[in-house]
Amino acid sequence: MFLKELKIENTFGEIRSVKFSKGLNLIVDETVENNKKSTGNNVGKTTVLRLVDFCLGSSGKNIYQDSEFKEQENSTIKDFLFNSKVIITLSL
Repeated sequence: MFLKELKIENTFGEIRSVKFSKGLNLIVDETVENNKKSTGNNVGKTTVLRLVDFCLGSSGKNIYQDSEFKEQENSTIKDFLFNSKVIITLSL
């Protein structure tokens, strides 16, 4: 199976589109480094994997609920997903 694109949209339009290439795909932080303490955290690596997992049949709860944090829901993310009617499309 080849992943071509992951598209995230809502009622206002496209939020993000991630295109995949054949071979190895890397998610990297391309922001300009202002200091040497940048870690590349919070650039969306785990979220992309969770969205692909959802498109392939998971319940989607792991997008806004993280078992690492005792199954607590992130209400900000959950509300955004449901209230702005987010549509996630995975092209194969």
